[in-house]
Amino acid sequence: MARHIRHIAIMAVSLLIAGAVFQACAAKPGIVGEWDSGAPANLRFEYRPDGSVWLMTESVTRQVWRYEVTGHDTLTLYDGMGRKREYRFSIQGGTLTFNDVKTGEAIERYTRAKPSSQ
Repeated sequence: MARHIRHIAIMAVSLLIAGAVFQACAAKPGIVGEWDSGAPANLRFEYRPDGSVWLMTESVTRQVWRYEVTGHDTLTLYDGMGRKREYRFSIQGGTLTFNDVKTGEAIERYTRAKPSSQ
């Protein structure tokens, strides 16, 4: 009897761990990768898994922000002085859209430059 209870407990813990891992993976946004701003600026930004955002040009790659995904569709950007900007974001196809948190109005749109290497 004790062996049966231990077996059930091990299975329950295993299912909880598997569920937590699955949920963490499923909730992970697809923001990691390179994104192009398009005309007129034609800037390329790389969102890295470590939470940094890099501006990439032909001659220089420089960190410009840090980011944090705070919820399913909310992104906070921090500049070098720690000031933050919060956006709602969505990724549909190869387009990343930042929306104003209060109005929902689209502020910026980016196109995926190349697939993430995750």
